[in-house]
Amino acid sequence: MPRTSYSQNTYVGGAPAGTLFTGVASGVTTITITGTTSAWNNLGTSGGFNLALNYGQTTEEKIYCPAGSYNWASGSVTISGVSRGIDGTTAQLQLAGVSAVPILTAVDLTEANLLVSQTLSNVTTSSGQALVSNGTTLTYGNITIASGTNISFPIITNSTIRGGTTSGTLDTNSTLVNPILQAGYEKINVVNAGVNGTTTISTSSGSVWYYSSAATGTFNLNITSSGNLGPTLTTGTAITTTILTKQGSPAYATTSGLLGSSPISIDNVVISSGQVYWQGGIAPGSGNANGIDIYSVTALYSPYGSSYETQVAALSPRAWYKLGEPAGSITAADSSGNGYTGTVTGTVNFGQSGPFPYLTTVSGFNVNASSGYITSNTGVTATTNVSMGAWFNMPAATASGIILMLHNAATSTGYGFGIGSNSAPNADALGNTLQGLFELTRWIPTGVVVTPGWHFVVMTLDASGYPRFYLDGFQVYTDTGTVALAPTGILSIGSDAVSPSFQRIFPGTISEVILFTSTLSAAQVLSLYQAGVPYTVLASKTTF
Repeated sequence: MPRTSYSQNTYVGGAPAGTLFTGVASGVTTITITGTTSAWNNLGTSGGFNLALNYGQTTEEKIYCPAGSYNWASGSVTISGVSRGIDGTTAQLQLAGVSAVPILTAVDLTEANLLVSQTLSNVTTSSGQALVSNGTTLTYGNITIASGTNISFPIITNSTIRGGTTSGTLDTNSTLVNPILQAGYEKINVVNAGVNGTTTISTSSGSVWYYSSAATGTFNLNITSSGNLGPTLTTGTAITTTILTKQGSPAYATTSGLLGSSPISIDNVVISSGQVYWQGGIAPGSGNANGIDIYSVTALYSPYGSSYETQVAALSPRAWYKLGEPAGSITAADSSGNGYTGTVTGTVNFGQSGPFPYLTTVSGFNVNASSGYITSNTGVTATTNVSMGAWFNMPAATASGIILMLHNAATSTGYGFGIGSNSAPNADALGNTLQGLFELTRWIPTGVVVTPGWHFVVMTLDASGYPRFYLDGFQVYTDTGTVALAPTGILSIGSDAVSPSFQRIFPGTISEVILFTSTLSAAQVLSLYQAGVPYTVLASKTTF
């Protein structure tokens, strides 16, 4: 179909000029081109094309040539069905010997812009070119922008851009390689409140957060993203966020004095103090009265070794409950291979979010024991050389209840641990400290504060029966007091499970319960924690 009524717009230099072999009157639609046309390659094979006859002269005329399989290498090609006088020019007599030049007309530019505003794939530019789109959202397969090239798109997705300058928005699947960013700015999220307690920072909403009201208490920082931050990061990648906290008088800082844990979490999993490196060596203990404190947190994804599951299996657990059963299950599988299947009592809500969103092999294996518990007869009756542990989510600033207990169902002799009050001291009263229990012997008030979020706790009994407690990979308590009375091998998860009066049901979420007939070393406990939390965190606080 003829292309007409387009303003004049020409692009030349892509191929050498040919020559009109014979003169043609204004109404002639068949022409013959000769000359160095071998350089025109496959012109016409994938669609029609345009030529300028007598290019640059007062009698210049643009023509449209239909698609065809033209033998340009022959040096003489006849084209039929030509549309004359397009793109604002006039059909007129053209003499033999005038130039014939391949060109780009205004309609080609219009169609190119339409294509760019929808989808581009496998596009390459040369240095000095500019690629511009006025669309709204662009999805690309593989676009390479040469160094020195300018590119301007509203939203760029799934792309690799090398060098050049860019404007627009990159999604999380896009990569900038050695770019030059011009007129950049950082989005800031303003929260009309003061920090206090667990403060969640979602990097998907921006990396800079400003709390515009004065802080009202000590706080912990939970860095996450839409869904979870874990799947966003891969080995060798990191993400940095900045939190500006307004201060009044008195001023407040992140929670200090924690044993084993730090005041920083990733995806609600508390990061061990051994994996957080503060500028100056220690976490800040105070805020800047009537000023603004600026916290910078960089989370590096850095796996420390083999996977959590691989390490647990290598330690030959006596029992291992991942607690990843579907909703409505009445049993809990023993992944140790020893067949100590757990039995559900009461209401147990399987399918809660677990502590490992970044490790697909163990994601979501947990149970919310808000009104029920799980028991299993493991046959472990020893009071020496035993280890037991679990990942659990502290549901609030205070809680109470037993997380794990190895006991005698009839008399409740045995040992375990939970959360409760250090002043009581027991796991019957609300509190925020780790409590050990040698049933019918003594409570063990460790004094170790447990903040909201996911934690990894391990209790060991050594060859003398003395307890050690580990929180988030580090030993936080030990003593040489009276040893525990022997259990009969019944393991309770989420409860003391003795009688309705002393069940001490833990109201949080529990996952990955492990029991060993050996004393785990400090190095083994730390390695298990680091396998589950593969992060190194760099943190700092400045004031102004």
